[in-house]
Parts: sequence; C-alpha cells; structure tokens
Amino acid sequence: MLPPATALWRFLYQNETLQGSPVPASAFILWPFQPRTQPDGKYAVVAWAHGTAGVHENCAPSNTKTLWQHWLAPFPLALHGYVTFAPDYAGLGVGRTADGNKIIHQYMANPAQANDIVFGGAAWAVAQRQAQKPVKGYLGAVAVSPIANILELPTSSHDRVLVLSLFAKPTMQQLYPDFDQKDFFTDKGWERYQLEDRLGSFTPVLGEVMTSAEALQDNWRENTYLQRFVQLTAAGGKEIGGSLLVIQGAADEGMDVDTTTDAVNKARKAFPDAQLQYVLLPGFTHLPTIYAAQRFWLDWSTDRFRGVEVHGGYQERQVEEPPRPLESYQKEPSWTIDVERGRFLLNY
Repeated sequence: MLPPATALWRFLYQNETLQGSPVPASAFILWPFQPRTQPDGKYAVVAWAHGTAGVHENCAPSNTKTLWQHWLAPFPLALHGYVTFAPDYAGLGVGRTADGNKIIHQYMANPAQANDIVFGGAAWAVAQRQAQKPVKGYLGAVAVSPIANILELPTSSHDRVLVLSLFAKPTMQQLYPDFDQKDFFTDKGWERYQLEDRLGSFTPVLGEVMTSAEALQDNWRENTYLQRFVQLTAAGGKEIGGSLLVIQGAADEGMDVDTTTDAVNKARKAFPDAQLQYVLLPGFTHLPTIYAAQRFWLDWSTDRFRGVEVHGGYQERQVEEPPRPLESYQKEPSWTIDVERGRFLLNY
C-alpha cells in the first residue's frame, strides 16, 4: 500500500549491536517521483525512526502492507520529495543470523537504534552518537515524543512504563547474563510474558495481555540491572552533535512532558552551546503530536538541506494560537487503512 508517485525498495544491510558486533538488519526506502536534491546534486535523504512496534521478528514495519506508521511520517516525507530510509531495527524483520542464532531486538537501547539509523528516543540517540562517532553528511535529528528515561516517568504512566520495561527485558538479559527475571516479574507476570512471547505480537496485544495483571515486582524500579541499563541508554544530559529538534505533546500521558522537559534542560545546562531546539504542543497526546507538529519538522528538515544556519545555544520555539478553539481539533486518528479488495465505481 503506497501513495501514488512513490516507489518502494526493501533491502538487507549490515548493522551493529549495542556491544559493537555485526548483525544483519532489514529496511525499506520510499522513493519520491521527483526527489529533492542538495547543492552537490545528491538526493536529500531523511531517515525515519519508527515508533514502538514490538520486539519480535514479525513486528518489522517493512513486513506490513501499510508500512506500520505510513501517514504519520514516511508517506509525507516521500511526498515532499525526500528519499526516505526506514530501518526496521536489528531483530525486527531479520530474526536470525546466518548460523541460526536468534537476533535480540535491543529495544530501548537507544544507542543500538542509532546504529540502525545513522542519520523518537532513537533520533535523540543519533544526535548523541554524532558527537562521538561523526557521520559525514549528517545534518541533524528530530525527536518527537521521545523515551527519555523510563525510571523518571510518573506513576500515572504505569501502563506505558510496564510495556517499555517488558520490551527491554530481552536486551537486559543479553547485556547482563546474571539478570534474573524472577527479581523483575511476579509469577503471573512471567506467565503472561511467556504467553506474549509465544504469540509474537505487536505492541497493542502486549499491552492488553500484560496491563491486566500485576506483572512486575513492587520494587522493580530499584532493580540494579534496570538502573544500569537506563543509565547506559537514557537520553538527555549527554553531548549532541549537529542540530537537534525535540517536540513533545503536553497531553502525552505515556511520555510525560515533565520527563522530556527535564531531559532537555539537562542537555542544555550541560552543553550550553549545543544546537538544541524544543517545541511543546498543547493538547496533543503521544502519536498525534507528530501530526500536529508536521509543519515544524518538515520546515526544519527543509532548512537543514538548504543550509540555513542554526545558531548554537538553546531555543524554545513558541506555538501560535490556533485559529479555532483547541477543543474543536481532532485529537486522535479516527480511521484505519486497508487494502483495496477490487475495483469499485463511484456513482454521482
């Protein structure tokens, strides 16, 4: 399922894990009919870091007919003339190495997703990676509704924190062989988790299976291995390379606005000369923020390719008052996408 005037290319490439070992990964590219070009004549390429789909092999966006988050960003980017590179992330799409070993999707290990992209939380991690391992031609990153630090999310975000923590568990097991899930899960939680693992489901199913049970130990936030993992992978407070635009919805109950704002403040205080911009959108939740902010991130991308200078130092971009009352705007998607089953006629 593609918009008119776009073409799709799926492919495999070599990536590397959080530990630096090589691993195969899959991705897709959306080709616009009339690509934008840079001053040197090369195509303007944007990498789309997709949101949480799941942690199983079949959860790769390139495996779905709609390419998972379609009109959220990949389709608009391609239709605006950008060659859009969309990695599945290692462990999604390609589930095993050539010798048959399972590839763990290192979920929430943002530096690993930065390796996937080399162009979310993942986008923020790319900016942090650029400060340590610069990539030629890199222009900047946009992080929308990012996962900054799950340990700092409020108790009101319990269901989202639960899902994030469960998805991180395989990565923690891989990084820390002594990590014991019995110190993390309740008995019922471990039973439910094994069920979900057999199902190989996408995020919504995991949420339904797990949030109805008391899945985690009461003291799960004090788990030493989780704290080490978050310290290793969290966004904020670290040096960034290039320009970073962070966008957050004020009504996002999953990725709490105060947690994101705190991460932004830590980064700007630690590195006052960093090219860091922050946009806070009133009234919008997690994914709808990307729709509401489309003007901001598309204009920002265009400016980067045009060579518009970004001055060092923190900037907080102001959002203008909308022409209609905020409550009159659609807050969540009220539609779905499906494949056309055959030709149809419209009678007028």
